[in-house]
Amino acid sequence: MPDIQQKVEQLSAYGALLKQEIEGLGSEILNCQTEICERSISGIIYHLDYHEQLFATNYIRSLLYLKEPRFQSFVDEEEWNTYAADTTMLQLASFQRERARNCELLLLSYPHAWSRKGLHEKRGPVNLQYTVDSLLMHDEYHLLQIQKIKQSRIDQNAC
Repeated sequence: MPDIQQKVEQLSAYGALLKQEIEGLGSEILNCQTEICERSISGIIYHLDYHEQLFATNYIRSLLYLKEPRFQSFVDEEEWNTYAADTTMLQLASFQRERARNCELLLLSYPHAWSRKGLHEKRGPVNLQYTVDSLLMHDEYHLLQIQKIKQSRIDQNAC
């Protein structure tokens, strides 16, 4: 059985880490798209918020309450780059609120609920353990992207 408390603490930490990385950045950095990443920092934050809301409605609640739910893939990458820097902190705040709700729901779930299975159209059988682990990797990936974009902008004055 997974250490639910530890996993939820890891999930909870990302909102503050993201805020620490982007707080005080100007729009020229937030909207910058470089060769390092196909998205801007603003686009990444929008993507994370969008993904967090889908995680809540599609995965957590379905896996907890439905018998063998089925999941569709979702991708609309073009939309993620359309968000301007002036909305980035609002989008981050939305992500943080949704993440806090999701973490609270995960902490309230029964340990056996983490092994209940659903069927994803591309990934096959999934459960909360797999989903949370995937989300942690997803968060880490995007945090590293943001750090690389920032560093690139500082080092090379890219954009």
